[in-house]
Amino acid sequence: MKSLSEIPRPAGSLMSHSLRFVKNTMQFYEDVYHECGDIFAARIPGLGEWVYVCSPDLARAVVSAPLEVLSGGEIESFSLSHLLGKGATSHLDGPVHQERKGFVCPHLNAQASLPFVDDFRRIAERRIAEWPLGQPFPLVLELQKIALEALVSVLFKGASPDDVRQLADAYETFSFKGLRSPASVHPSIQVDLGPWSPWGRVKKRQRAVVEAFSQEIETRLAAIDKPEADGLIPGLARARLQDGTRLSREIVLAEVLDLLFQGHELTGNAMTWTL
Repeated sequence: MKSLSEIPRPAGSLMSHSLRFVKNTMQFYEDVYHECGDIFAARIPGLGEWVYVCSPDLARAVVSAPLEVLSGGEIESFSLSHLLGKGATSHLDGPVHQERKGFVCPHLNAQASLPFVDDFRRIAERRIAEWPLGQPFPLVLELQKIALEALVSVLFKGASPDDVRQLADAYETFSFKGLRSPASVHPSIQVDLGPWSPWGRVKKRQRAVVEAFSQEIETRLAAIDKPEADGLIPGLARARLQDGTRLSREIVLAEVLDLLFQGHELTGNAMTWTL
């Protein structure tokens, strides 16, 4: 196992890395991959120290690594939990992480997704029909939008297509214009000077998405005692932890927002590479 000091890093200054990262994040990753190979480390102000793996074998090694080797909770201070909410599974470690995964994964595995295949196809066909003809456009972003709407349909099982589209549109605005804003990851500019300031715009979009998703979650929790109440949100609300407590509404909301953020990016990126 390599120590952090042995992992290749891109040439250049910390400032140049930061500017390249902010200007075009994906291009920065692509350039560093060609420079350093399948594994590299980079430090970005506001995000901290990160190690990137770029091959299937390394990715499998990360996923299958023992719990004591890799820790997710250690990156809490560099995550987006200040916008998505604290307490999501991805920010937990050890037995607590495993316990929460046991509540989440059964609702998101391949078998649980089968009933949504027709919904996924309908979403993809409608989105593809909206793509511009005769002009280039960013494929990865469009596929991430398809993945986002598909994930919303899974997390809010039983919601109408119109409700799914509205929630996906609200989250899309928050993700693409809020979470990806430089203000989201740089504490030095996280000063709310009103709706026209960078951080003010991020917070405005955060409030809008929290309100929309909180209302939808509350609707489902109000019907939790009905036999037909099913899916991730009722499952999380019914779950009883080892200490006998239940997950708070704030944690359920944080789990949903975090799953959408990580899930739509990873799924959209995977579809892009497949094409």
